[in-house]
Amino acid sequence: MFRKIALFASLSIILAGPAVSQNKLLSKDDIIETLSGNWVIDPAEDPETDTNCEDNFLNVRFRVEDNIVIYIGQWAGSDVAYQSEVSQITSDAGQVLPTILLQYDDEVRTDDNGDLVSWALFMPDEDHFYWTRRDWPFGRRTAMRVRCPGTALIG
Repeated sequence: MFRKIALFASLSIILAGPAVSQNKLLSKDDIIETLSGNWVIDPAEDPETDTNCEDNFLNVRFRVEDNIVIYIGQWAGSDVAYQSEVSQITSDAGQVLPTILLQYDDEVRTDDNGDLVSWALFMPDEDHFYWTRRDWPFGRRTAMRVRCPGTALIG
């Protein structure tokens, strides 16, 4: 489970980050509704990226099994699909926070405490997202991901 201080630090990052608009974050349900599509690393944040919308992109989709939402991420041309049950995070006041929490099936990466890593995905709008990890220090996040044009798979 996310440590609350790390979670609120992550929320502060998205509101303060230079590449993120000051608009309200998409809700957990909106993320699930709009995230499906093809994504690349934003070259404005990582000029050295070799991701591209032609043949080196991340395809994201969801499926539902027994009322459980499953995230599936797969790189173009790969036979390997990374999957995770989608969880939500709630505040002390019981509000669902604007993120989805993933811990990949068959995850082997561990943090400094030996715990399997978990990822929180934030979307400032329908065409951008990024990840934070619960064990990362305040302010750390991945480079922004941007949607490949014409790949929104709403619903």
